[in-house]
Amino acid sequence: MKLRKLAVGILIGALVLALGSCSMAVYHITNVTELQEMNNDLAGDYILDNDIDAVETKTWNGGLGFDPIGTWGGIAFTGSFDGQGHKITGLFINRPATNWVALFGYTDGAPFLKNVIFENCNITGQRYAAALAGWNDDDTDVIDCSVSGNVHVEKDIGGGLIGKQDGGKVTNCHSTAGVTGWVALGGLIGILMDGVELSSCSATGDVLAFAFGGAGGAKVGGLIGEFGDSIVSDSYATGNVTAIEGPAPWWIGGFSGLAHNSIVTNCHAEGDVVTIADRAGGLLGNVRIDSQITECSARGNVSGEDYIGGLTGENNKSEIIDCFAFGNVVAIQDFVGGLTGLNYDSIVLRCCAAGNTTGRNYVGGLIGYHAEATREAQVSESHSLGSVQGNDYVGGLIGYNGADTSDCFSKSSTNGADLVGGFVGLNTAGDLISNSYSTGAVTGTGANVGGLIGQNIGTVSNSFWDTETSGQAASAGGTGLTTEEMKTKSTFTDAGWDFDTIWKIWELPVYEPSYPWLQADGRCQCWDSQPHPKQVLEPDNLLCEQRKNPTDVRDPFPEFSARHQGFKD
Repeated sequence: MKLRKLAVGILIGALVLALGSCSMAVYHITNVTELQEMNNDLAGDYILDNDIDAVETKTWNGGLGFDPIGTWGGIAFTGSFDGQGHKITGLFINRPATNWVALFGYTDGAPFLKNVIFENCNITGQRYAAALAGWNDDDTDVIDCSVSGNVHVEKDIGGGLIGKQDGGKVTNCHSTAGVTGWVALGGLIGILMDGVELSSCSATGDVLAFAFGGAGGAKVGGLIGEFGDSIVSDSYATGNVTAIEGPAPWWIGGFSGLAHNSIVTNCHAEGDVVTIADRAGGLLGNVRIDSQITECSARGNVSGEDYIGGLTGENNKSEIIDCFAFGNVVAIQDFVGGLTGLNYDSIVLRCCAAGNTTGRNYVGGLIGYHAEATREAQVSESHSLGSVQGNDYVGGLIGYNGADTSDCFSKSSTNGADLVGGFVGLNTAGDLISNSYSTGAVTGTGANVGGLIGQNIGTVSNSFWDTETSGQAASAGGTGLTTEEMKTKSTFTDAGWDFDTIWKIWELPVYEPSYPWLQADGRCQCWDSQPHPKQVLEPDNLLCEQRKNPTDVRDPFPEFSARHQGFKD
């Protein structure tokens, strides 16, 4: 009996010691001094009871400012923080030679940071710099937080709100802060990894990257610099993204520079993307490794060196579905597309691009270079509008076609030297173009210039071009028709086109005749609708009136725009 009592006593004592080593205290913060005193208990739970004026931190520590709570090396913040919707105004940190610079420098397993507003912050750090957290490690949830002000990163990994986020959820967080630095920069977050679920977030500040700073390449985006193994939804960025110097590789995007092995749904970017290097896109610079991009858009101009696209610079082993890009795309060199510059081992389904696309070689109104090697690639139910300008391998829809393409059309005008087509510049051996058409004007100076196809080594089936509007009587593939024939439904039904689930066409006597259009393309079909005054259209089809300028359109996402200001006509 005595031994049992002794054993129980030892167990209870050990438990008390263990609990004593971990804080279970709840602290209420009412001023900036108490905010700094969070460093005294890195496992505590903290609550803001009121707004905090932190302007005086500019004079602290000999001009270094606030001392971040927690850092790398066994002294991480592991507690929780609830701002209860209060503001922290004027937080100042100037530590350009220090890593993990933010209110919370480094957290490890902290359950949540939430409900706080950073107003007019000024943060400078060497790496992992942001307003709220330099690095959230191990599944911290960040909820209902926002930031305004400026964040500068001397080297790499920084964002307006979070430098790096590993695991956890980021929900309803927003940034208007300007972000500057070198590598892995985002208007809201620098890097997302390890299963993060991000939703209902935004960034509206500009992001500026000065130069490439490491072997891993630069990743710069309007919302997120880079994300992998994550789910990102219902979010947007509206700031301009600029990378001004440095050698390749760059990955620059209006929303994110690089996305891999991730799902992106209903996300949008509005703003210009400018770089002197490669792989830049209006939404994403580079998409790779089994990612899926669905119901996303980019509206802005994109310029760079090569692998440049209105939506993505490069789409590699991934899928782009129900997306559009809207703006001008300009590249100094090759692989340039109104939607994506390179589509490799990837799927593009029900997408479109509108704007002017200019480059050197492999230039297309939708895709510059479309090919497959280790898995099936496919482009279907997609179209392009605007103009395409290049030298060789220039197409209204695709410059170089090295995989199957079906049920698509292009109304882009096309101008180049050789291998120029109203639909495809070059269709390679073994690849099929089917049930497609083009109507844009085609001009070229070389031997391989055609109304539909510049040069064809593959197969072209049941596809057509308008000989009157294209100015071309010949093509390396397809059938040339008059405008009247191109606006006659039987032309296409006789060729086996599907007008039940894929195509529609306006016909007399109820409608003014039109070219065929894609039923599933409602999000961007409004750029080309031609409603007749006497026609009675179904509400889903009456999308918008015809515009003379293809870049002057009604918002295809009115519900999204109503929720998020910045997406307006």
